Amino acid sequence: MAYVNAFENTVEYCDQNKELVIESTANLLCRFFRDDEGQPVPGFMGEISTLDGHSVAGDALTVNVGSYYMIEMLFVHPSWQRQGIASGLLCILMNKISGKAIPLISRCNLANIPSENWHRKCGFKDIPDLQLARIYYNPAVHEQKRDHTLKRLSNEERLRLQNEIETWYIEIERA
Repeated sequence: MAYVNAFENTVEYCDQNKELVIESTANLLCRFFRDDEGQPVPGFMGEISTLDGHSVAGDALTVNVGSYYMIEMLFVHPSWQRQGIASGLLCILMNKISGKAIPLISRCNLANIPSENWHRKCGFKDIPDLQLARIYYNPAVHEQKRDHTLKRLSNEERLRLQNEIETWYIEIERA
């Protein structure tokens, strides 16, 4: 239920009722614990933080993919957010893989700005992704064309938009 509480108001589930979020959560968690043939996922590590002794404050699930570890899911119950729980879970995961010569990789969903900010604060770096770069680049170019006609942006906003376009163009070229 902590996962549902953490994600029910996010972009991924914003138009679903609570029952659909719960069903989606159950399916998602089953996929984390079992592969397509129903076998346990190798290299699975999970940590649950129950700070009050009665409820889940946060959870992190990590899979060994062979050449790297992937944080498949990390969440914090809304009542425990902004108290260092996610960073604490990350420390637990990093301690579990310390001494191993393979990297820890994570990802965040589009439009989840708090998650994106947390990933950057924790030192995660963006990996070039052509599809993602195009997703950001094309609307920015469209907005620039709209502004050329409508003249609604301030000079500062135009400069920021131009910088964003250039950033995503570079990512497209790198990928």
